[in-house]
Amino acid sequence: MLDPIHSSPRASSARGPRCRRIRRVRVGLPSLPERAMTSDPRTVAYIDGSQMLYRAEFGFPSRIINRSDCDVTGLFGFLALTRKALTGSPLSPTHAVIVFDADAPTTRSRIDPRYRAMRQQLPAESADNPFRHLPWIKRSLQVWGMPYVEDESAEADDVISALVDRDGTARHHAIVISRDKDFHQLVDAHVSQWDSARGREKGWITPEAILERYRIGPSQWCDYIGLVGDPADGMPGVRGIGPVRAERMLRGGRSLDDITDELTPPERLDALRQRDLHRLNARIQIPPTEPSLLPAEGLPRAAAVLDALGLWDSPYP
Repeated sequence: MLDPIHSSPRASSARGPRCRRIRRVRVGLPSLPERAMTSDPRTVAYIDGSQMLYRAEFGFPSRIINRSDCDVTGLFGFLALTRKALTGSPLSPTHAVIVFDADAPTTRSRIDPRYRAMRQQLPAESADNPFRHLPWIKRSLQVWGMPYVEDESAEADDVISALVDRDGTARHHAIVISRDKDFHQLVDAHVSQWDSARGREKGWITPEAILERYRIGPSQWCDYIGLVGDPADGMPGVRGIGPVRAERMLRGGRSLDDITDELTPPERLDALRQRDLHRLNARIQIPPTEPSLLPAEGLPRAAAVLDALGLWDSPYP
């Protein structure tokens, strides 16, 4: 269950703080598959913080209003949903780190204008911009003792990919907590994806789960998306190709590089471009952030964190 909440049907129209983005900052703060055999007993959760923030602001079941009549839903929801994802994971994480990405156009959108073209960028001070909660979320993470990584130019997907790659998942098990299907390409014997919003049956993503649902392997994910497209990112795929045909074209472990006779030259070129846009970049520069050890007694609940910060009775933000 989610944390107990102090709710009201009304939402405040007060605007949040201007969110200042910091370039690559490290904050130093004190039937399920069997666990793969590793030399490191840790299970590290890499949390897509930006996606969790959007889900909290726009998908939380009720608006959370403090006693000063201020809407604190984004902050409260972020803490509640993150805590629930960690405690509800089919494989219990021992360590965690949160990653926030840029609230700004990225390299991919400059390479292909179609990429996320439908997403309207809001001013940092806008009451509709969930990133206005970020300063208080960072203070809340200090209460939790959890580190975060924020990058003003890279997407959280790439930062998480780089962290997973850097940390050497052959030594421990990694859990990527996110709804973003682009993370399917990272999944292997040592990396699982956890979409906590879908529950244990559908939300725990392993190589076997990807094969069962899409009839392809994780290493073929970007080739598959290059063919069928990704509406969430505004990418159309190849006209006339759906999941069934794409699976047939990739059967036998093939990639787009092997497909030359079923696409016209322009179609193949565009499919390759869309594939490359969805490939995560694990070679970006990241700070030496270390995941923090999660407390054995569990993280404080959202209501307790807001109380510790004095936010139930004071104006917000």
